[in-house]
Amino acid sequence: MTKVTMDIPAARASQFAQMFEEEGLEVSWEGPMEKRAGGFETEIVHIVYYLTSAAGSGVVGGAAYAAAQAAVKKIRARFPAVEVTVEDTEETPDGR
Repeated sequence: MTKVTMDIPAARASQFAQMFEEEGLEVSWEGPMEKRAGGFETEIVHIVYYLTSAAGSGVVGGAAYAAAQAAVKKIRARFPAVEVTVEDTEETPDGR
């Protein structure tokens, strides 16, 4: 499983989840975990996405991590101020 942690505008959370799905990943996410200044359009929130291979996508094993990195690269290109960390983890959204 790949864990992606981001500090992003609240209004972009589902858009970024969709970008991961477009790379053939199944997405579950937690957040916002904390809020920072601003209204909904500008409010920065802390989001944790958990990414696995989507059934039937052809993305398997280590390719899921590479697909996550590809999506993050696209996100950073469009939104250079977004803070992102990507890690391979055994952690699951429910903490097990």
